[in-house]
Amino acid sequence: MKIAVLVAFIFVVPIHLIAHDTLQYTVRQYTDENGLPQNSVKSIAFDRSGFLWMITENGVVRFDGQNFRSFNKNVLPLTSSRMSWLISDFNTGNLYGVTEKDQVICMQNGQAYMSDHGAPPLGTMNFGTQAGYYQLYNALGLPNIYASLITIDKYKINAGGDSYYILSKDSINYYKDGLISIGMAFRSEDYSNYFMLGNRLYQLRDLKVTLIENGKAQATGEVQGSIRWQAGVVNRKVQPKIFWNASAGQAFLLVGDWLYLLKPGARNGLTTELLLKGFDFESNRILSVFYDTRNRRLFMGSHTRGLFVFTRKAFHTLRSGENDADDVYYAQLGLSNGRVLTPQGVMMGLHKRNELLPEFRKRMEEDRSSILMDHRKNIWVKHRFMLYRFDSTGRKLLKEYRFPYHVSMLYEDQHGTLFIGMKAFSAWKLNLKDENAKPVEVFPQIKDICYFQEEGPDNLWIGTSTGLYNVNKRTGEVDSIPGLAGKYIRSLYLRQNNELWITTHEDGYFLYNGTKLIKLPLDKGNYLASSHCILEDGRGFFWITTNKGLFQASRQDLLDYADGKLPNPYYLYYDKYTGFLTNEFNGGCQPCAVKLDNGYFSLPSLNGLVVGNPLDFVPEVPDARLFIDRIEVDGETMAHADTLFFDKSFDFIRIFITTPYFGNPYNRQLDFALIKDDNAATWLPLDADGSIKLSALASGTYEIRFRKANGFGGNNRMVKSLLVVVPLAFYETAWFRALVIFCIIAGFFLYMRIKFRYIRKKNTQLEQKIDERTQALKATLTELQQSEDILRRQTRMQQRLITAITHDIKTPLKYLTSAARRLYDKTEGERGDEGKRTAHLIYESGYRMYHLTDNLLQYIKLNSSGIDIVMDNFCLNELVENRLQIFNEIAAEQNTKILSNILPGTYIRSNRHLLGIVIHNLIDNAVKATFNGVITISARENDAELSILMEDNGFGMNREMQHWCNEENVYGAAEKGFTSRTGLGLIIVKDLVTQMKGRIHVSDAEDGGTVVELIFRKQQ
Repeated sequence: MKIAVLVAFIFVVPIHLIAHDTLQYTVRQYTDENGLPQNSVKSIAFDRSGFLWMITENGVVRFDGQNFRSFNKNVLPLTSSRMSWLISDFNTGNLYGVTEKDQVICMQNGQAYMSDHGAPPLGTMNFGTQAGYYQLYNALGLPNIYASLITIDKYKINAGGDSYYILSKDSINYYKDGLISIGMAFRSEDYSNYFMLGNRLYQLRDLKVTLIENGKAQATGEVQGSIRWQAGVVNRKVQPKIFWNASAGQAFLLVGDWLYLLKPGARNGLTTELLLKGFDFESNRILSVFYDTRNRRLFMGSHTRGLFVFTRKAFHTLRSGENDADDVYYAQLGLSNGRVLTPQGVMMGLHKRNELLPEFRKRMEEDRSSILMDHRKNIWVKHRFMLYRFDSTGRKLLKEYRFPYHVSMLYEDQHGTLFIGMKAFSAWKLNLKDENAKPVEVFPQIKDICYFQEEGPDNLWIGTSTGLYNVNKRTGEVDSIPGLAGKYIRSLYLRQNNELWITTHEDGYFLYNGTKLIKLPLDKGNYLASSHCILEDGRGFFWITTNKGLFQASRQDLLDYADGKLPNPYYLYYDKYTGFLTNEFNGGCQPCAVKLDNGYFSLPSLNGLVVGNPLDFVPEVPDARLFIDRIEVDGETMAHADTLFFDKSFDFIRIFITTPYFGNPYNRQLDFALIKDDNAATWLPLDADGSIKLSALASGTYEIRFRKANGFGGNNRMVKSLLVVVPLAFYETAWFRALVIFCIIAGFFLYMRIKFRYIRKKNTQLEQKIDERTQALKATLTELQQSEDILRRQTRMQQRLITAITHDIKTPLKYLTSAARRLYDKTEGERGDEGKRTAHLIYESGYRMYHLTDNLLQYIKLNSSGIDIVMDNFCLNELVENRLQIFNEIAAEQNTKILSNILPGTYIRSNRHLLGIVIHNLIDNAVKATFNGVITISARENDAELSILMEDNGFGMNREMQHWCNEENVYGAAEKGFTSRTGLGLIIVKDLVTQMKGRIHVSDAEDGGTVVELIFRKQQ
């Protein structure tokens, strides 16, 4: 089976169309490169379902307007795929294709299959005397490609039903139900002059028509109609050639390269309608022709060049014809006789010569956004800052106005007031009934106007680049539509009061019904997001221009959607293949499009004015039936059925859907939904080839719904359903579930039995461990009791030691220090004398030992008592001064000064005694390290902290010691060996500062020495 996705293109053929020719066609050629299995299309016909069928050298081919599908020996049990005949059964409407081996294929409802009953008889061929000789030959259409290869004795022409004509060289007999009904003598020299049209038999020779009916031959005269004006017919130099599509019941005349449709005419004669001109039938070797009269589409099969499809263009494009013109149009003015005038000064019309207006052209350059004709038939046009008034012919300038701003739009209301919009500024107005009137500025709060639309005598709608406003012209009151705030308004169409249609740039289009703003849905490609203009035709359809083509929509459908009666309106799309030179229409102008007096629309685009009369053609909507084409499971085709049963082992399923539609593919809207257990349907689009792919379906029953939009109108959708049954897997069956439940129960009991045994064993082991642990705990408890006794004895010893130190060490030290002081004072001589110096050393050493002992005792009491530190507020300056009294004299011995820069009245919240110990130790260390220097004590504070700084210029502290001081760890000094070098002073200082909720920071002083900073957070 062969399926090809259509890739259509414009085939350049020698069609010479004059400007604005009404026979403009879009031409598509299909070959083996874009869908056909082979390029010989011998005959074409449509079945009753609307599919186009072709016979080729490689089977029969079905064309649904988008995709091709071939039926040859790869699909059907054929001996040969080479087709010879295409026959229509007038009784059933079926088509039959006959191969060169006389096998018959029946074509019905989009499917082709081998016929069990054969086809209508083709006649008998006598091979006994001469090959190619037919005693009776069945007429299958004209021209006959085998005419030069065969000899015919009698010629059979089917007349519908069980009736037919048999022609011989000297008679014509009419048969009904196999018997002669009417016979007549008539000489027939060339069977190729006969054809059926409307169940009547005609003979055509040299344009002379003979009707054969009821046993009589009636000469009805020459063929009439448009063929009478063809040059080859007038001078009798060209012999017409008949194309008769017997399967379709159509006949055509070809005169040169002009093709005409034959139709019944007056007085039993025939008339013609010109379909095509300028196409070379001979070089393209056309064999068969079919014309779709409804959609004005021409199909032609070629012997060597595939299939040609000519679609009549519904629209025409007007261009200026100037070599240097860009033909980009915006605003335009409709004139009489179907003509239009553009701001460029070009007057154009279908089938009319273009005319240039010099007075317009010399004033207009690139400004093309607005033009109007007032109630006095004067033409107004603007160019940047200028406004011009011309007479009704546009040839004479009557008046001009200059404005301070760039003019954007022009509009006249029913009172004769001209409103003039400005870019980025407010509007102006001019009374056209007063020749002496001057423009005045109005509506200062509304700026950057894009469109005007009057509603009644008092209300004026004004569209801007930032929203839509309604102005009461009588009171000046201005109101806005909140839902359109910030949106660029492109155009306004007032259908009637309280029915205003609004188009925007990039935000779609809306309906305002006087109280409510309704946003209309977009098309599937969101082309309607940038809508330019809305025009309404006489049949209730809206025509909406966009940046990506033209849309047709039913006004009633849109109103029903706005009222909640219709889920989605249908949009019919038109692109450049219907007569445009570009898909991009222009907007942002007023008027945005015009309806001419002859019923034609004129729509501005980037390449010309697109004109057309919507009443001249029927909208081509996809209203044909929906068919399930074929079903493939893992690449293998399965038989059709309403309910499909699949094995659980499949990998993927493809279901192909088809419907005949030869219009724009964008208008074919096919969706599907996979529904299980009556869940809500989620609709998804089909693939480009009209298929869906399903894989990994769980077991169950599914409903696959296929949906197609048929066109305009409420609920105009076609839905086709297909049931898919996926059987239960073995693990989903009842017996498997019962087995699993049994195994679970048995396994549970087995597990519980094993678990109970395990628990009993573990209980025994646990009891043993508990006994062991109990014995261990008893031993540990005994050890703890012994340790408690030892600790209690150590505590008592420590208390006694502190008492002994206090009584036996501290008190003697105090008296020793006092004695040393008195000895020093009473010793005569200079300070450098040996006796004097020895007395001073004894005093100094005793003094320091006394205070060190006192500090150690206080530190030991603090850490052993476990009592919380009591904080209170005290004067920091007094505490420091008290400590300085101790060390001033000692420092003076080393020629060192101790300075306190702490201001009186500086208070700190801390423990006075412990802070005193810290400061004492720090001063003591500084005095030891400083000779012939200065020790400075200061304080600084902010909202959160108070710092005490002690700076000396002694020999300083090494980096390792500084790093330890700045660490948070208090008890790492012993591990690092600091105590052997520094004593316990710094350890006590760091520990006490931490217990007082402070921290210490040590750094080098600028001039050598050390800076120690004690930092305390202020407590509330």
